Amino acid sequence: MSLLHSQSLFTQQSYRQLRITTGLIMWFYLGGHMLNHSLGLISLNLAERSMRTAVGLVHFWPITVLLYGAFLIHLLLALFGIWKRPSLRMQWSEVLRSAWFGLSVIAYWACVCH
Repeated sequence: MSLLHSQSLFTQQSYRQLRITTGLIMWFYLGGHMLNHSLGLISLNLAERSMRTAVGLVHFWPITVLLYGAFLIHLLLALFGIWKRPSLRMQWSEVLRSAWFGLSVIAYWACVCH
């Protein structure tokens, strides 16, 4: 039986939860990365110490597997969602949601880096 049938391995709710979880993992990584950049505006020594801590944390193999796994799962869920759609036309709610999250990333970057 394929994943497209009603008795699939995952429900629609579990896809949504998995997508949100992987997105949050990547969001926290990006937030820490941007925080390290903003510390460079305060003090280069502080940014250097923070970078050493972040590199040590990210090079810890369970964290590396978590980050790469979250990215891969998030990408595959997005591609599966596009493939599963009957049409590539977006509803207004999806347009607004995409615009909201896209603009929030830009606003976050502008606040942290400036």
